[in-house]
Amino acid sequence: MAPLDIDLLAGHDVHHKTLGIFGMGASGQAVARRGAGFSMRLLYHDARRAPEALERELGLEFVEQARLLGEADFITLHVPLNDRPQTIGAAKLAR
Repeated sequence: MAPLDIDLLAGHDVHHKTLGIFGMGASGQAVARRGAGFSMRLLYHDARRAPEALERELGLEFVEQARLLGEADFITLHVPLNDRPQTIGAAKLAR
């Protein structure tokens, strides 16, 4: 068995990285709060823009899908699974 690379267990440093959040409902907001705690830049996309007070509180930036996908170091999805046509698909997430 090959020796274990200890860095493999450490994960990735998220401090000062850009987090892209699809969906700014309750779970998206909870993730945004955690990202803010790591001084992350927070981009989000949703069918509806969040209230200005929430954007200010969390430092959120509302952007179009293409910009979020192009600029985010990490992406998190908080959207409902339903029969509506998909706007976020595997092809868009693949880099």
